[in-house]
Amino acid sequence: MAIKHIEQVKNGKPFRPADLIIYAAIVAVTIAFFIAFVFTRVSPPLEKLYADIGGIRVFSYDFIADVLTVADGFEDRVASEETDGILTLTVKTKKGGYNTVVIEKSGRASVSDSDCSFRRDCVHTAAITDAGGMIVCVPHELKIYSTRDIDPSLG
Repeated sequence: MAIKHIEQVKNGKPFRPADLIIYAAIVAVTIAFFIAFVFTRVSPPLEKLYADIGGIRVFSYDFIADVLTVADGFEDRVASEETDGILTLTVKTKKGGYNTVVIEKSGRASVSDSDCSFRRDCVHTAAITDAGGMIVCVPHELKIYSTRDIDPSLG
């Protein structure tokens, strides 16, 4: 009986019409979810930006109130310059290095320059444009992020 079943499977078609319909339905549902989650995503706008070095808050910037707050003890390590709606901050790190953070008051933040390493991954990281974005400079232990409910001790 088993040999007869094996012969039927060998001589049968690899895909039956019902199988193809099921596969097509799975592909269609997958494409629909992809479109729904990627192209219709609505992200909250940038409200606050934070920067930590080694887990210690260095500065924060409130986009709504247009207020830069430099933490106590870091006033001499954060230099700021403002021109045409762009705030440029140069942050000196623990090891004597620097990162230049550009904050566009329209709601965008990026790292424009750094002496962290040859590759300078933090400079080539995409700008933060919505809540939840993050830029990390591993050699300098600098983390720039924007989110509403992050605990700085978690990262």
